[in-house]
Amino acid sequence: MFQLLASRWLVVLPALTSLSVSAQPAMTTAVPQASAQPASLAFRSSLTGYTPFVDEKVTSWKDANDAVGRIGGWREYAKEARLPPSPGTGSSVPAAPIAGDGKR
Repeated sequence: MFQLLASRWLVVLPALTSLSVSAQPAMTTAVPQASAQPASLAFRSSLTGYTPFVDEKVTSWKDANDAVGRIGGWREYAKEARLPPSPGTGSSVPAAPIAGDGKR
């Protein structure tokens, strides 16, 4: 069995090395020309446009329940969840499921 496995490797290895050699870019003798002026670099902070967290006003639970009832209750939230995301509302990538969630 070991000889059968070794003979397969003897066939596969030369094929792999020929593929890796063919994947290498061709060598050129031309020297790239240096540009007259280097490209200008501009710094832009990743914190540009940052808005700090602001606490929202907390309402009473009774007012919150009444607002949900006026909107249409849990059925309205379920309809909203089924709608495709509108452009500009954030990421279009769905959130990853939490480990351990789901049925077993």
